Amino acid sequence: MAEPTIVQIVRTYFTSDFYKKAADILHERKYEIEKAQSAIIPLVLGAMLNKATKNVESCEAIFNDCRDAERVFSVNYDYELLTTEKMVNEGHLFIKEQPNVEKEISDYSGIRPASVSGLISLSIPSILGLLGKHIMRNKLSPSGLAGYLSSQENDISNSIPVQLVSLEKYLNISPPVKVNKLHWDYSFKKFTSVRSKRWWRVLIITIIVIIATGFYFLAKNQ
Repeated sequence: MAEPTIVQIVRTYFTSDFYKKAADILHERKYEIEKAQSAIIPLVLGAMLNKATKNVESCEAIFNDCRDAERVFSVNYDYELLTTEKMVNEGHLFIKEQPNVEKEISDYSGIRPASVSGLISLSIPSILGLLGKHIMRNKLSPSGLAGYLSSQENDISNSIPVQLVSLEKYLNISPPVKVNKLHWDYSFKKFTSVRSKRWWRVLIITIIVIIATGFYFLAKNQ
């Protein structure tokens, strides 16, 4: 049985009861909340992927965010985040374009931008906590987290509603999967090391062949 993708794991976490209560709190329609969240989940994951594969420091930052979130993770939702004035925006995942992201999701789903902001505020720590659980369960390092998210890139990208694919430019994700630099650096060093070992083997074999050939002709001439 195939392991569920991170998108599937997060979608399962947000239940029908959550959408009903969120709709009541935000005074929105339930199906519009679900529609907005269907976009928020892959967009937040894409932003986390972008941060995890940006550079070593950024990767370690999102890794630590995941571990911190996992320590306080709960199956119960923190509904207060839906109406918080100060948005929970771990590390500014959407950089300066976040208002544009909120507006486009609002236009797509039919809920107010403030409601989108509330959903993102609740979603970020929840998704970080779910990733933190994956880190602990699989004993991942920062580069291991980056590798895991990179392996999910196509699924994350394909989960973004077609009407919002333009938002991928804020996340720097698009299929096909791009090379994870952290793993590329390691692979390149490993490849160089293997290539170097092979070069020495070829050189030694060549020298042996030359010496053997020399002895052969020397013996033949005598």
